[in-house]
Amino acid sequence: MIPNIDIVLASFNGESFIEEQIKSIQDSRDYETLVSRFIIVDDGSTDRTMQILSKLEASDKKIEVFVNNSKVHGPVSNFQYGMALTTAEYIMLSDQDDYWLPDKIFNMHKEICQLSKLETESPILVFSDLKIVDDKLNKISCSYYKHKNISKHWYLNFDNLIQQNVVSGCSMIFNRFLLKLAMPIPIDAYMHDWWLALVASKFGKLHFIDDTLVYYRQHNSNTIGAKSKGLKAFTIELMENIRSFQESFSKICKQAQAFEDKFSQGDAIGPMNYLTNWNEMNRYSRLKAVLARKLWRSNQLSNLMLIYIALNRED
Repeated sequence: MIPNIDIVLASFNGESFIEEQIKSIQDSRDYETLVSRFIIVDDGSTDRTMQILSKLEASDKKIEVFVNNSKVHGPVSNFQYGMALTTAEYIMLSDQDDYWLPDKIFNMHKEICQLSKLETESPILVFSDLKIVDDKLNKISCSYYKHKNISKHWYLNFDNLIQQNVVSGCSMIFNRFLLKLAMPIPIDAYMHDWWLALVASKFGKLHFIDDTLVYYRQHNSNTIGAKSKGLKAFTIELMENIRSFQESFSKICKQAQAFEDKFSQGDAIGPMNYLTNWNEMNRYSRLKAVLARKLWRSNQLSNLMLIYIALNRED
């Protein structure tokens, strides 16, 4: 079998977990036969990350380490830098702190190859569920979807996906048709994985494997199960969550506009229309859009926050 997968890993100050992650990939079933190149792009680490990568590069001919020498940094541009270096038919993305299960590469490759026979010359993205773990790989939740309390069918509707992402970069494999269509990723894209999922959903095939193939490591797991806080602390945290939600929603609106600018031939419709015109809408129009479920989220708390920010913006 001719290797036809390039893996892109983006690193930045990842000395704590990056070697364990890379070795989990190297130990994967059919790594030697399926993977062509293992491209690692560092975004200017100041810890021991580069020393670790240099050692691993010397011991594995598939590993190629690059430094992001562009003037734009952060995860989106770092992954884009790495994806631009790929040459294989299929691409997989890796975070520096997760852990791949042994069958991940084999299963995802098998799935996308089968779809490619049916969806010829079409953008295809396949993704899986994730197991949420703490920094020691102890289970927090057996499923990302259960952990987030979101339907596994959410991704099937583009109108859902433009508002809330459920496709993680570390859980995906996609083809070169998608890469060519999606690149370059606009500066206003919320995240690279969300952007890729949107393009696949709109113009090709977005396919879900209902299996957990990645341990999705959470570094702040010690906060899970914390005791109840006082009213003052609760209020401060609530207002911080609302502020964070509002900032996130603003970025979602910008991403929707970037998607419309790049791909649309006419005016946006549906939720895309409300997202791209949010800043021009008055309070009444915004509230009406949320209450009529023209804009929505997967859980009621987020929907309440949507109502709040609809009512609490300056016209």
